[in-house]
Amino acid sequence: MPNLTNCHVIDPHNIGDLLSSPLHYFEFPGFTTQAVDIRTMQAETIATDSIIVGGGGLLFERFLPQFAAIQSTQQSAKRILWGVGQQGYALDKLRDYRQFDYRPYVANFDLVGVRDVDVPWSWVPCASCMHPAFDQARTPQHDIVVFSHKKFWIKFPDLPHLTHEETDFETVLDFWDRAKLS
Repeated sequence: MPNLTNCHVIDPHNIGDLLSSPLHYFEFPGFTTQAVDIRTMQAETIATDSIIVGGGGLLFERFLPQFAAIQSTQQSAKRILWGVGQQGYALDKLRDYRQFDYRPYVANFDLVGVRDVDVPWSWVPCASCMHPAFDQARTPQHDIVVFSHKKFWIKFPDLPHLTHEETDFETVLDFWDRAKLS
């Protein structure tokens, strides 16, 4: 049976990265599947028939060596980018997101789907949008809530606050849905 490897960040302290794998939401009949943490992957883990890279903010300089390794895998391997996006923390980089050079990341991929907008590739959201918890009704309680990255807290002392370190997805969705949408 052919192998399918999904390379993404597997971080139990980052709910977004943890749930970004398409393997959580879709079946791949006829394939044996495995998920590999892109941060620690070894060359032998990418000796596979098909590779999905994503989801998450993997279009980041830190991951260029891993992309190069994946791009140089055996020619018969199918390479897919699924719901990946830029990962920039500095405000100047965020302002200039349209200047980002995707070429070293998308080279040698058979299918490319990115979560970024206004780019020449297909828009494909992170697979976590398929999580069944999104289908539950929740009741808003606040006008605004703040959900921050653990390294870059957005501090508004009078507003409810949570970071992506929360590991229970239902808790995260309950928190997000405490805010009124209109």
